[in-house]
Parts: sequence; structure tokens; C-alpha cells
Amino acid sequence: MPEPNTVPPPPAARRGVGSSPLVPLVPCAIVILAGLQPFAAFLAENAERLVLVGTILLLAVLWSAALVGLFLAVRLLRRTWPPMAVAAAISVVNLLFFNYSAVLPVEPPSLAAHVLALALWGVLAGLASVLVVKISRAEAFGTFAVLLLGVWVAGLLLTFVMNRPDTGGEPPRSYTGAPFGAFERTPNVYWFVLDEYTSTAWLERMTGTDNTWFTDALVERGFEVSQTSRSSYLETHLSVTSTLAMEYAYLPDLDQRHPHRLASEALNGDNAVVDTFRANGYRYAYATDGYSEWARCDKDSSSVICVPPVHPPLALRDPYAAIVRSTPVGSFNHSVVHSDVASVLEGTRAIDTDDGPLFLLAHVMSPHFPFRYDEQCARRDVWLIGGGLTGSERAAAYANDLRCVSQEVIARVDQILADDPDAIIILQGDHGTRLGFSFDITYDEVTDAQLQEGFATLNAIRLPPECAHLEVEGEPLVNTFRLVFACLSGEVPELLPSRQFFAEFTRIDTLVEVPQERLVP
Repeated sequence: MPEPNTVPPPPAARRGVGSSPLVPLVPCAIVILAGLQPFAAFLAENAERLVLVGTILLLAVLWSAALVGLFLAVRLLRRTWPPMAVAAAISVVNLLFFNYSAVLPVEPPSLAAHVLALALWGVLAGLASVLVVKISRAEAFGTFAVLLLGVWVAGLLLTFVMNRPDTGGEPPRSYTGAPFGAFERTPNVYWFVLDEYTSTAWLERMTGTDNTWFTDALVERGFEVSQTSRSSYLETHLSVTSTLAMEYAYLPDLDQRHPHRLASEALNGDNAVVDTFRANGYRYAYATDGYSEWARCDKDSSSVICVPPVHPPLALRDPYAAIVRSTPVGSFNHSVVHSDVASVLEGTRAIDTDDGPLFLLAHVMSPHFPFRYDEQCARRDVWLIGGGLTGSERAAAYANDLRCVSQEVIARVDQILADDPDAIIILQGDHGTRLGFSFDITYDEVTDAQLQEGFATLNAIRLPPECAHLEVEGEPLVNTFRLVFACLSGEVPELLPSRQFFAEFTRIDTLVEVPQERLVP
């Protein structure tokens, strides 16, 4: 019996629950830190490549706010549940959600395998939640969880800052030769960069596929096709930047930083090639691959005309696609933003042709993975990244996509020539394949054959008949527009010798020049 003149406590208070505030600080801090952790990890892992860091920071804030909203909703609906247990369960499921791809396949080989993987993840998340809820009853759990998550997130952000190239250092090297004379002719110029398109010889060597039909078809259409050209770098952003600079933009022992951001600026018109075209009355149009975050076209810029990629409803592009792929959601079929030669031409036709000649740069991701075509060259319902393929299966998928994109290229070249018979057309890879070696290889580990594979690339140029004396055979990609401008201005080109540079993946600080004797088969 209660003593006289006292009020009995409410039942919930007598049980020790329901008396905590709706927004308890420590559980909320745990949820917020857990929400930030996946995005801090993404920043740390992609410090070298990311250009739009603010996008990831915004996603982190929005996701953490959503988790806090979930936590508060549970608190409102279940006031009797201990807030620390709710925060612990939400946090552990969140962390497992963003680490799905670390332990389970995002490309399951069958529906049964997919269902099994999702079920395993569900069981793992459930067991982990039960365990962490029990642990959360310990008095020191809140302090321990905040410290653990806080140190974890801080460490990831520190890793990002330490690995993040700043905006200082030396700029990419650019053309310093004699100025090109005024153009004697101003045809439209189409430059298609087909990502990872290798040479005919190396395609046969790596996959057993004969691609001479493609080079023969190009020759019949007035192209000169080099059989021995090489890229100068093994990554797109370095290769394309150098072609646009008409110079080896990156050299060893120079303090050069953040090449992805600098490549983004170059692709949006800040380069010697576009400057030369503009000086001769050209407009510049850029068709992105549609997917890469660093290669976006700046729609707000007045210096570039953006040719939009194919954009299915709810399609994803990086960095969103990479984040989604780490979760169970990424194991389901989802559309991605992409461009192909057909969509590029469709977008180019929408540009007003009465305002002067056009220089088009189009970056098409094929035949680089993800693999888009089936054996009949129809688009796959689900694109294949190929992480679970064997070496021979990956080589076959690459060869199939190269065959299909080659057929599309020939059809679109015919379309260009029918509409614009005087056009200059450039078809190039940006580098060779990596079918025979991995992305994390170092220069001390890479073999001569792997270097030869990585640098072998497509180089085909259709110049006017008046420029038939300009030879493409063996020329490095960096000389592409030295040849084109010499043709248009009627001058003798100043050509650079072929040089190749190896760097570990996304590590410009590891750049080293490859001796030419290592590149001779």
C-alpha cells in the first residue's frame, strides 16, 4: 500500500520503461553515426576519383536524417521499447545493408541463388540485430557505441582527406608548338572514343576473335586504320586528357594532382584542341558516356553543347549506382544511364547546324564492361558487370560486345557519311584491355605482355582525300589532332614520338615511363 498523501507511479514507470525522452541523445547519436559510416567509407575508397564530393556529403546527411526519422517513428509507435535497443538494431541493419556486396553476389547466377542470397542476408541481419539488442542492455553500451562509430567515421574521413589530391601542383602539360594556321576547310569533325577497344591483333590474341572484317569495312569507307598504334596511358581520364592537350599531359616526377577533376575540365572544353577549333569558328559538343561521375557534361557552361545520353526512367549513374550496388537493392535489375553511337547521333542531329561547323567528342563505354549485348547483339535485360565470370568467360563477353558495337559503329558511320559526306571521323579506343591482368597490379609485377595488351588500341581516322599523305599507322593517340589540324590548315604536322606511361590504378603518383623495348611483342 502506498503511504498516505503519495501518488502511485504509473505502471510504465514502475517497470522502468517509457520514462526516457522521445529524442534521447545517445541513441540518436548512434543512429546518426551509423548512417554516416557507409558514405564516409565510400569517400575514403574513392578519394582519388570523386569530383563532386558534395553529392556524397548530401546523401550522407539525407540518409542519416532518414534513419533518425525511422528511429523516432519506432519510438512513437513503441514507447515501451528501450531506445538504446532500437538504435542498436537500426544501426546494425544499416551497416549490413551497405555491406551486402562484400559477402554476397550482386550478380547471382540464377533466381534460386538470388533468393538464397537475400534469405541469408535477412537471417544474418536478424541474428545480428538480436545479438546487438541483448548487448545494448549493458550500462556502458551507449558510450562504447558512440566512441566506436565516432572513431570509425572520423578515421574514414581522415583517410579521405589524406588520400585526396588537392587542387595545387602542376597543371597537365599542353601543346606548346607553333600556332596552327587558319583552316582552309571546315568540315564537321566527329571523334568517337570507344572505351577499351583494343587492336585487331590483340583481340585475336586475347580472345581468338578475328576482327579484320571491321577494319576492312572502315578502309572501304575511306578510313586509314593503324594496326600498331598505342595509347599513352592505361586509364581513360589520362588518355583523353592527353589527346585533347596534343601533348603527354602527365609525366613522372611532376607534382600533378587530381587528374579526374582536371579531365572533367578538359572534357568540358578547357583544352588546346577545343581552343583551336573555336578559333576557326567551330562549336564544341560533348556526349558523355552517361555513367562516369567525373566525366559529366556541364549543362550550365556556355562553352560546351551537351548531347544527353539515353536516360531510362529511374536510371542510375555514378556515384549513385556504385552505392546502390553495395546493397541488396543492387542485386536487382536496374537501369543505368548510358550512351551509344546511335543515341549520340540522335542527340547531335538536334543541334542547330546553321551556326557553323561542329566538333563532337563522344565517349561510348562499350566494349568496356558492363557487357550490354547478348549473342544476337540485342541489349541484355540485365547488363553484366562480370565479377563472377572466369577469365575465358570474361574474354568471350568482351569479344561479343566488341563485335556488336563494331556492327553499330559501321551502321552509324554510313549514316554520317550519307548526311555529311565531307565529315572527318575519328574512331579510337582510349586504352587496351585488362583481360590478362588486374587493376591493382604494380609496375614491378606487370609483365611485358600485359603492358602490350593494356596499351594496344583502335586508331582509325577518315581524313579528306587531300590529306591522304598524312599517315596514321603507328601514331600514338596524342598525335590525333596534330594530324587533323595539319590537314585542315594545309601544314606539315609536328608529331611526337610514341611514349607510354604506367601508373597503378587511380595513383598518378606512381607514374613511370615504360621503355619501348618492353612494348615489342
